Amino acid sequence: MLRATSNWNRDAGSLKLTGGPMQNIAIAFTVTADPTSKARYVSELIAIRGDDQGHEIGRLHLQLGDGGPESIQHSLAAQVSELNTFIGAAPIFVRDGAMWKRFLRGRSPEQVKQLLGQTTDVTQWSRRNYPRQRNDLASLLKRLKLTIDGSLAGLERDAVALARIAPMLRQPAAPTVVLVSSGMQTPPSVPPLRTDAPHPRPGFRERLRLAWCVLRGDA
Repeated sequence: MLRATSNWNRDAGSLKLTGGPMQNIAIAFTVTADPTSKARYVSELIAIRGDDQGHEIGRLHLQLGDGGPESIQHSLAAQVSELNTFIGAAPIFVRDGAMWKRFLRGRSPEQVKQLLGQTTDVTQWSRRNYPRQRNDLASLLKRLKLTIDGSLAGLERDAVALARIAPMLRQPAAPTVVLVSSGMQTPPSVPPLRTDAPHPRPGFRERLRLAWCVLRGDA
């Protein structure tokens, strides 16, 4: 039987639901394939509201059965209001932007445009900033020198990892870097151009040309 439940820490989450400038929404979801149509849909979702240090403030958990894409979408329609209130205007961080966009289908074009405008695809961000390197959440946590509770597993682990990563993606842009072999390194410093350096001594042909100009009275 299809069921949709939510588990929201309202006491923690209701204090700051306006999407303040340093709050983030990390959303992880499970994607299921319908055995008949092979269509893929979101069957479970965990959204975590985090502060600027990646600490959890509130959580929303949507858990659905295996009723198929149509039933899933119908059930989620009843949860849209709560999910929208939980997200507010805060930036959204997901691992699979394409599936998140598909999940939003059925809403008004204005809602979809607004939510996509708030969304950062962490996998795409990782590919742009760390090309040719692993972009799974565990590798990204290690690269950013972040840690999470090792006892976490599955969807909850992914949601917590995204919540920890989110503040790092909102920091001001780092200095320009250049790609060197497989890693990113800062470019070597270039010494300033000296204006007081002596001019190089002209070559033999140039000296000969100057002497000829003197003899002819051109200099």
